[in-house]
Amino acid sequence: MQVVCVSRLLKKLGNARIVGGGVRNPLIGRPVKEEIDIATPFAPERVMRIGRELGYGVVPLKIDHGTVLLVRGKEKYEVTTLRRDVLTDGRWAKVQYTRSWRQDAERRDFTINAMSMDAKGKIYDYVGGLDDIKIPILRFVGDPIVRIKEDYLRILRLFRFWAHYVQPGQQDIAACIKLKDGLQKISQERILAEMLKLYTAENPWPAVKVMVENNIVVQNTIQEGKILSPLTRLALTVDASALPLSRAQKNWVTQMKVPAKEFSDILAVNHTHGYNFAIDYARWYLPEIPEERIPKVLHKCPLLPSEMPNVESGPEMGRRFKELHHWWIRQWPLPNKAQCLTWYNEYYKQK
Repeated sequence: MQVVCVSRLLKKLGNARIVGGGVRNPLIGRPVKEEIDIATPFAPERVMRIGRELGYGVVPLKIDHGTVLLVRGKEKYEVTTLRRDVLTDGRWAKVQYTRSWRQDAERRDFTINAMSMDAKGKIYDYVGGLDDIKIPILRFVGDPIVRIKEDYLRILRLFRFWAHYVQPGQQDIAACIKLKDGLQKISQERILAEMLKLYTAENPWPAVKVMVENNIVVQNTIQEGKILSPLTRLALTVDASALPLSRAQKNWVTQMKVPAKEFSDILAVNHTHGYNFAIDYARWYLPEIPEERIPKVLHKCPLLPSEMPNVESGPEMGRRFKELHHWWIRQWPLPNKAQCLTWYNEYYKQK
């Protein structure tokens, strides 16, 4: 159904074409997981009008760069007007719309990203992307030095594409290493997003090792073979102190650097940070613990603060309940109400 819809949309948008992962991934045997990227000769205002006429929700994503998101049910298309760069400073580009598919392809980052496909399935390749997929190799379009200086984030993009797809050529790696200081011009938000995407790869470590060896990222340790979430991989391998993490992400990164010594530590973080964190925590620090022992469903402490004997409402009640809860979350199976009372009475009898 989506193939029929996108074919119709391409025709309505001036014989537009699919670009990026929608062309690249099928050629290398990978599924297209995200929204389909489309390039069109139509201006963004016209794209939005046609999108509304066809019943799509319209979101102007980066309207200055000609990008509009069209959404309808499960369909999602990121549509960008054909363009060429007229001014770049290593961070942002000033673009000018064009009707030339070749100009649009020549401004893209990698050859395997610069192909396009029309509604009939014909592939257009102006920069050698098909040949590079056959080799296989990851290459910048044209001169890698020029490409990187247009946007220094492309340094991290090269390593991210290496982690997910194919190894780059030595000339392209050398250019990234030579120009690595340009990353200082890039916002921490963009760097964080790119690093998390890199760490979603099944085996990012060959790419990460080269980044570490050449001081593109600061590394703490490498964990090849460990199946961990992207944020955990970031916490364990990169100095994330300068990255604009959310409060939840900061808590995750901070706790992940505190070693777990016993199963009770895993039980505790399961309550405070959640099941997904607890799984990563156990895999990294205590891999000998069977993951099925980590409870997926969490319960509340069966003994309420008001039910604790010999203590009045106030700060002392809060302090005692905190101690009770600290003990309770570290037990497995979780103690019932009677067992909580027994522990409470024994603990405060000794005190």
